[in-house]
Amino acid sequence: MDATYKLRIQQTKTLFSPLGEIKTRSQFGGYSVVVGGVMFALILEGKCWLRGIRGSEYRYHELGMRKLIYTKRGIPVSFNYYHVSETLWDAPATLIKLGRQALEEACRERQVRASHQRLKDLPNIGQGIERLLWKAGI
Repeated sequence: MDATYKLRIQQTKTLFSPLGEIKTRSQFGGYSVVVGGVMFALILEGKCWLRGIRGSEYRYHELGMRKLIYTKRGIPVSFNYYHVSETLWDAPATLIKLGRQALEEACRERQVRASHQRLKDLPNIGQGIERLLWKAGI
């Protein structure tokens, strides 16, 4: 880990500490930022990216945040994460509010996902059987 990553990780942990115990782990060639097992931000190439909040893209654009576009095998892939600019680092109250909203939205998505268990997640049912059952209307 180079100095740029170390500095940004420390800055992120310090700023978002009011949200809970901040943990980081290696992910996507960068580091995920996690509170209570829920990822709400990403440190990639020494930059911080906040998880997108449903219906708030216009607000991110107003704040000058751009969407993360990652090139995978030569194909650009858009992720629902938005760049935290230096201007936002200078407005900690706004950034903490955005971080809290991102964390709350990530928690809601996790709860919805947990309540919609897929058939393939059941014992002895794979993806192929699941597909056949869906075709049969089950």
